[in-house]
Amino acid sequence: MYVEIIGVSGSGKTTTAKEIMNAVRARGIKARNLHVYCSRAQLLNRYHWRKNLPDSERALHQYTLGTWAASVAYPELVENLFAATADKPTQRLGCARALAALSMLSEIGHDNLVITEDEGLLYRGAVAHTLSDDEGAFERFLTLAPFPDALVFLNVEPEEALRRAQERGKLLRLPEGVSHKDFFEHQNAKLERIAGCARSGGKLVIEGNSYETLADIVGDASEKIRLLMKPGRK
Repeated sequence: MYVEIIGVSGSGKTTTAKEIMNAVRARGIKARNLHVYCSRAQLLNRYHWRKNLPDSERALHQYTLGTWAASVAYPELVENLFAATADKPTQRLGCARALAALSMLSEIGHDNLVITEDEGLLYRGAVAHTLSDDEGAFERFLTLAPFPDALVFLNVEPEEALRRAQERGKLLRLPEGVSHKDFFEHQNAKLERIAGCARSGGKLVIEGNSYETLADIVGDASEKIRLLMKPGRK
């Protein structure tokens, strides 16, 4: 079972993923984090690249591998994401990592719970298309992207997301004239659209907001995931 966690920067994706994994493991369910499984070093080692490559070369090789791995199965999806990130090299690399991770899902096995957060394809797609004037390209992305079995949406209000980003000193560089509040509003709107598509497609969607505690979100998510993974359920 594949679960993706989405939410704007600072919404708590990594922490939530860790806590859900701990909760389901306590109930006897195998769980792995796709982001960790497909980390830079592991991905490069798997393809026998030299371990002593400088960071810039590692990034380039990983970008190339990610493109190659997904282009066979998802050529139109790769084209969509790379067109959206044509002038955004960091975001393009993030999309390549998400595509490479997606191609490795089958290696982990269907009896496991597999969770991802920052390397999730839907999250990366939302980031790539944030502030884009081509709304049709994002809608096209939604028709091309494979959706996970379940989605955890951390629906944090833009003001709260901005406050957390400021606290952590992780404000993004934005185009001139674009405020961080506007950026978070645009990105959250994309994520809400993704969650709506998942619901209409019959996927399990667990939504948490700024006012819920982490324990509440994790408890709700882990119980629904456990029920969905019962033998005989799909």
